[in-house]
Amino acid sequence: MLGKAAQLFRERGYAGTSLQALSESMDMGEQSIYNAFGSKEQVFQRALQQYCVDSEGGLRLLAAPGASLGTIEAFFTSMVESLSSDAPACLITRTCLTRGDGDTAVARKVSQQMRSIEKCFQKAVENAVERGEAHCDDPKKIARFLNMTAQGLSVLARSGTSKRALRDLVDVSLSVLR
Repeated sequence: MLGKAAQLFRERGYAGTSLQALSESMDMGEQSIYNAFGSKEQVFQRALQQYCVDSEGGLRLLAAPGASLGTIEAFFTSMVESLSSDAPACLITRTCLTRGDGDTAVARKVSQQMRSIEKCFQKAVENAVERGEAHCDDPKKIARFLNMTAQGLSVLARSGTSKRALRDLVDVSLSVLR
């Protein structure tokens, strides 16, 4: 149910998602949504939370002890494939662009997720450096850069940037590790 709501928010954004559309997507009456969640805002917050939990699988691979440069490359390859398949935008990126400002629960959740993504990249970079697969002086800075790359790819894909161009951007971004 929350997965369906997250999908709708990914496709339409918060402002573009009506309570009626949520009702249809979640197969719940509007009053039932109010009874279960309290408001559209609460549905959004819960859907965002669920989206973050659901996306942790890919992030865990980056933070795993065996993660390496190949893991980072695989992450970005998978991301480019997903973004090129007309899949809706990343809910985190879309939320940053449309709702991430101010001291709200949504802004805090997005900020927390961004820090989590960065930490996962940092762990993978550290592992790659330890294995001699990558070279860098400051894995934390590179992790921030890789997170920025991931968010930027999502934005560029929404603007119609080609799959080839997205791959080129990944190649340039990963060149900082070689």
